[in-house]
Amino acid sequence: MAVYSYSEAQIDRMIRRSQAWRTGFAVGSAAVLAASLLLLIYRPQLPIFREPIRAWYIAILLTVCVHPLVRAIWKRGHWQQALRNALTHCGIELTSDTVTLLGESAIVRQLMLQDVRRMEEPSIGRGLYLRTSNRYRWLLIPRNLEGYNAIKNQLILSGISLSPSSFLPNWEEFVFVLLFVGTLVCAGIAHSKTVLVTNLVISVLIAIGGLAVVNANRDNPKLRNARIGCFIPVVAAALGLLLR
Repeated sequence: MAVYSYSEAQIDRMIRRSQAWRTGFAVGSAAVLAASLLLLIYRPQLPIFREPIRAWYIAILLTVCVHPLVRAIWKRGHWQQALRNALTHCGIELTSDTVTLLGESAIVRQLMLQDVRRMEEPSIGRGLYLRTSNRYRWLLIPRNLEGYNAIKNQLILSGISLSPSSFLPNWEEFVFVLLFVGTLVCAGIAHSKTVLVTNLVISVLIAIGGLAVVNANRDNPKLRNARIGCFIPVVAAALGLLLR
């Protein structure tokens, strides 16, 4: 059995990059909010401040700028230590039979090597993706993990083929996240019954897709309550339709 984790130097670099990203995001969000306020004061006749665009614009500002910015300010005093603790306990445990993603307090995900069909290493991805026969049951080995190449070589020696690719796997999961947020926004601001009915149908499809992902990873403790969360867009869409 071998356990691979992040070195202190890697953790420090990741924290610095995270700090730079958070600072850039805070400055950018503040600039966007300030510019929006100035435009509202001096150019209220602009199309973005008229219905129906105004409701969408406000929803986007609240979702993309205000909420993350408030969270960043609220957690500014302890986020670095929390990130360091999470990275310190994060790692990959590799045995002759299993590969396990370790987290701060429990096993995050574990695959039997006999269930791994292939490995993918996309050029724009974050590392090595271990794929099983179930499209939604996979495991990521981070590229900047200490011993990354050793893990890859050991998996190749165990008989798992490596398939280089250019695109991220399971791209539809990213689309589901965007649609998840979009249906919530639509339920709150749309007035057309046709739009709201369509939004409800899309919400049901999102819930079905979410359940497929959750059921493929029953051993992931972070997904224990995710089944309930899959139906949030359905409830919001139904309420939006009933209240119109």
